Parts: sequence; structure tokens; C-alpha cells
Amino acid sequence: MVKRGVILAVLSLLLLPLVFASHSATITSDYNPIYETNPVNVTLTVENGLFSSHSINSVNVQTNGFAINNIAQLLGWTLTNNNSINFFTTTNAISNWGSQNFGFTISADNVAQDTQNNWTVTTTDTDLDSQSNTLQFTILNDNTAPIITSTLPGAFIPGNNELFEVDANDPETGINSANLYFSNCDLIFNNQTNTSSMQYTANTLICVNGLCSLNKDLTAENEGDICFRYDVSNNGGEISTTNNLTSIIDRTAPSVTLTSPNDGVFIAANSVDLIFSANDNYDNDLNCSVDVNGNPNTVNGIGNLSYNLAVNDGIYTWFAACTDEVALIQTTASRTFTVDNSSPNITITSSSVTDRGNDAIINVSIEDLGSGVNQSSITAEMIDANGNLTQVLIIAGQITYPTTIASTPGVYTVIITADDNLGQQASESLQFRVRETFAITLTLSQSQIDASTPNNTRYVNLTGNIAKDDSSIPSGIIDITKIMSNESVNIDNLTGNFETQIEIPQTNGMYTIFASFINGLDTFTRTVSVNVGPYCGNNIVDSGEECDSSTAAICDDYGFSQGTVSCSASCTIDTSQCSNPGNSGGNNGNGGGSGGGSHGRSSGSSNGFIYTPPVIEETEELIEQEPTSGIIETVNLEPEAESKGVKEVLENEEPPRFIVGAAISALENFTKKLDKRLIIAALLIGLLLYVLGWKREDDWDRYFRKYGHH
Repeated sequence: MVKRGVILAVLSLLLLPLVFASHSATITSDYNPIYETNPVNVTLTVENGLFSSHSINSVNVQTNGFAINNIAQLLGWTLTNNNSINFFTTTNAISNWGSQNFGFTISADNVAQDTQNNWTVTTTDTDLDSQSNTLQFTILNDNTAPIITSTLPGAFIPGNNELFEVDANDPETGINSANLYFSNCDLIFNNQTNTSSMQYTANTLICVNGLCSLNKDLTAENEGDICFRYDVSNNGGEISTTNNLTSIIDRTAPSVTLTSPNDGVFIAANSVDLIFSANDNYDNDLNCSVDVNGNPNTVNGIGNLSYNLAVNDGIYTWFAACTDEVALIQTTASRTFTVDNSSPNITITSSSVTDRGNDAIINVSIEDLGSGVNQSSITAEMIDANGNLTQVLIIAGQITYPTTIASTPGVYTVIITADDNLGQQASESLQFRVRETFAITLTLSQSQIDASTPNNTRYVNLTGNIAKDDSSIPSGIIDITKIMSNESVNIDNLTGNFETQIEIPQTNGMYTIFASFINGLDTFTRTVSVNVGPYCGNNIVDSGEECDSSTAAICDDYGFSQGTVSCSASCTIDTSQCSNPGNSGGNNGNGGGSGGGSHGRSSGSSNGFIYTPPVIEETEELIEQEPTSGIIETVNLEPEAESKGVKEVLENEEPPRFIVGAAISALENFTKKLDKRLIIAALLIGLLLYVLGWKREDDWDRYFRKYGHH
């Protein structure tokens, strides 16, 4: 019990000041050490103690070693910043066991070494009691210079409006500024120091996040070197400086020249080296390409350069182009070469067989689509059947090789050789045969036969002859292909004659008989034909024939009083030997004549004599026939056969026959001279007049009475 009382007494003594204090403030911060010049956001927290009797309504902050960039505005608090920062409130005081945050954006001062700065925070309560607390803020010194990572321009520039650029970083304090120092690299002599040095001009760069740059116009600078350097400062004042840098102003394109192969050459190869030279006034490693038929191939370097190209037969176009470091390009003119790995193409054609005694015509074509044919290299040789070799000429693409009856039959060989202009040779040969020939003649005892005629022979005799081209007589046999069988017939060795008999079929038609003689590889054939069936000359009047060989007709049948009727070779009636007495011109029948006779069965006479043939049936039908060939055919009738129409025309009077004949003859002569179209027109006019009734007498009377003509 005693111990418990003692403990309570001690606690009471300890808590007694707290119970009676106006306020008890605790100050904390989230600040961590930063490098000099760096900005940072800082929060101060002011807490009033649990046993404070008064609220805190004023906070004053002394910010040593830092620049205040920004102060957070608090609702209900009034801010003043006059050498120190003061916050005051009448409404939002910090009560006991309460707190308030105060925010700042600050930047550390530039320091030469790590530095601790004390911030004093004074709190005042509503009873005007004040309490001060101290916070320590450490600033770190940045003693490392910026790191420069890259610079521009590079080794070569075209010397226009060029970009000068330096890229640097500083993780502690960041990049503050950068400068360019530029010179044309000329040495300037200093009389005072008796030395020479380059004069640099300073240019301030614009920096953004460590990348500092400037565009500088160099168009006034000469081609050649320029000198420059950079310095870069961080926010802590540390400086990094580059070495003296050099860039070359290059305004001259490379020089590129093709070397080999030459333009337009022909090449026999499987690969070709395309050689060219490339040079530049500054660049020692040009970017070049060789373009072949539109396909670029990279070749880099300087001096004599080459590209090995695998090739086939064809035409190749190539050129070279080189680019220097400032993108100046030089392109050569194009060259063309032709790859020709093929020898000339030789084509030889001719007939496979030539009859001796004739010229063998051999057609020769030599062409080379590459380098062309070397015309002086062409040779043509002929090897005959005896193995003898002779030179022959090719004229206008042809070889004309003469043979005679004495030429040895057999195989002949022509050999053509030619080179192209690259020396590639081709040779071609052709063989043909020269043969001896045999002439066959055939004769039939009859070329026409009517096998269907009773008692007519059904066989014809075939005779023939064969002779060689040198007029000698061959020995052996002739193969006869007959109509109904085949036969081999021996040749008479003395005369070359042969003969056989041919059986004729009973079926009408034209039949061919073949006679063939085989001599080695050659067959010589002759044909003869026989016509089986009705024909003119078989003594039978067949369909379409007027007679055959002879006729029983007499001149009287054709309106003539004398002469002989014959059958022509074409099986037609020939009345050329018929005539009438007193007709000096002869007849106008099949035999023809210059007088006034009529054609065929027509009759007529220029002297008025008329011959009346027997009465012909179907008289009216014959009368109604139209004239042919401009000749009117008349039929003279016996008195008892005359028609009523004819009698009416003669007005029922029968004049003497010679008068009627003369009239008809005159009418015939007159109509022959008239144009058929005039006759037809006259007939149409007459028909029209008849239809209109102009032929009637009463119509004529009315016409004359009306117009006073009678």
C-alpha cells in the first residue's frame, strides 16, 4: 500500500506541469537531404499537445538555406512572408490534441560543401504564449561536372545552316547552361605573346532537359575544316568542357568512273567483273552501288572497286553511283555489254533426194544473236558418194550443187562451219541422196470398155517400157497392180519392154492400173486408167447420145433435100453435109454454113422455096414454144393438119406455099435484127391498147366525131 502511494505521488509531480501548460507544440517534417539548387516540396506538421489549455493560432517559420518557391494556401489562415513566413488564424486554431500541415516548395541554396540548415518554427497560442522548435535541413554539395554524351555536327557537313548540338546529363543538380565556341581553324598570330592560336567565338545554346543546341549559318565558310568545342554547366556550378572538335565542310561530290567492261562489247564468260574507280576530296570510305539491269548491288570503299556478276546469255546495262558522308552523290553514265556463250546457229535444209542430172539445192541459214557471225570464217564442203571432198559456195543463202547422169548415186554430205565474232565455232551437216531414175511408159489396147455389153471382151492388153536415166536397160521385174489382181512381170533385158493382160470388172467406173519398179530405196511408178461402162464409141446409143459411130438418119429428116447425115466423134448428129438445091451458102445445121439455112430441124430458104417435112404430132405445143438463140423455129403443116388459128390468120385463104415460105423467111430475117427488148416493149404496148378497147371501131368513131377528124 505504501509503495502504491509513492508511485501516485511521483506521477502527479510529473504531470503537474502539463496540466497547467498553455500549449505544447510538436513540429515534424518530411524533408530529406537534397543536392544544392534542387527544388523539393516540404510539409511541416504542427501538433498541439493533449493537455494544452489553449489553441495555437499562429505559426512562424524561419527557412534558412533555402529559397521559398511556393507556399500552400490554407483555408482560414492568413499568410504573410516578410523575412519569415507567418501563418495566423482566428477561426481554425489548432486545439489540444489537434494538428495542421503547412506546405512549401523550396529550392536549396548553392553550397560549396554539404551543409546543415536549421529551420526555427515558433508557435503562439490564443493566450499569447509562444514556443520555439528547431528542424535541421541538410543540403548536399554537387561536386561532379555534367556528363556529355554526344555532340553534333559529325566529321562531315555540307556547310549550310548546320545544327550544333551537345547532349549532357547531371543526375545531382541537372544541366544549367551550355556554350559553343566556334572557329574556322585558322591560326592567328599574337604579337604580344609571339604565338599563334585559334580565335573562337562564343555562342550560347538553348538547353531543354539536358539537350542544348543552336543552328549556325556556315554558308560563308570555305570548304574545309571548322573547329569547335562545347562547355556545359550544371546547376551546382560544375562545368564540363569537350575537347577541340573538327568537322569538314564538303561541297564536292565524289568522282566515279567506269573502267571495265567497255560499252557495247560482247563477252563470252559465266561471270563478269564490273570495275570502276571512286574518289572523294575528303571521304575515305564512300557508299557505292553497282546497278545492273535495275538491280543495285552494294560496293563500299574508295579507289578501284569491282563487283563480280554471274551472267547468262543476254544484254546487260550497268552503271555505278557513290555517295559521300554529306549525301553528295555522283552517278555514271550507263554502259551495255552482251554476254554470248553460244556459237552461231546453222540451219541446213534441202530435198532428201535429188535425181541425178539435176541440181541439188541446199538452203543455208547462219545467224548469231550475240556477237554476230564472222563472215570470213564460213566454210562449206561437199562429200560425194565416193568420199571425195570439194569446197562449195554459199550464194544468197543457197548452195547449188550440180549432178550429171554420170554422178555416182548414193549419199552426199554437206558440212557448214562458222565462227561468231568471239571465236566460238559451230558446225552442222546434212545428208541427201542422189539417185538414178527410171522412166516407165504404159499403153492399154483399150482405154474405154463397156464390160456389161453382151459378147464384149472383158480383157485389155497392157504393154510398157522401162529405161534408166543413162538410157541403159534395167533387169528385173515390174510389179503390176491390176484392177482385180497383182502380177510381177519380167523386163526384157534387151528392149526394156514388158506386157500383160488386164481383166476388166463388170462394174462401171474409172479404174487405175499401177506399174512399179523398185531400185534400192526408190520406187518408180507409172499409172494408166481404163473407163468401164457406157461411152461414146461403143456402137450403142446411150443416154444423152444422139448417135454412136453411125446413124440411120437422112438429110430429109432435118429439112434438107440432099446430102448425107453422119455421127460426130462426140456422138451428136452432124448435118454439115446436107443441103438444098440452089442454097449456095450451104446449111446452117450441125455442119454450119454461110447461107440462110436454118438450124437443126428448121428449114428456110432465101429464094422463097420451102420444104415441108412430115406432119409432127402435138403441133400446137410446138407452135407455142419460145424462140431460142434469136431464131424463130417454124413448123410447116400439111393442109389437113393446119389449125384453125392459122387459117384465120390467112383469112381462110391458102396462098401458094412459096409465098408463105417467103413471108415467114422474111419475118425470120427481120426479127433477127430486132432487139428482144424492143419486141417485148411493142407487144406490151399492143396488149395495153387492146385492154383499153382502142381496137374497137365504135371507139375510133367517137374519137373522130369529138375532135373533128374523119
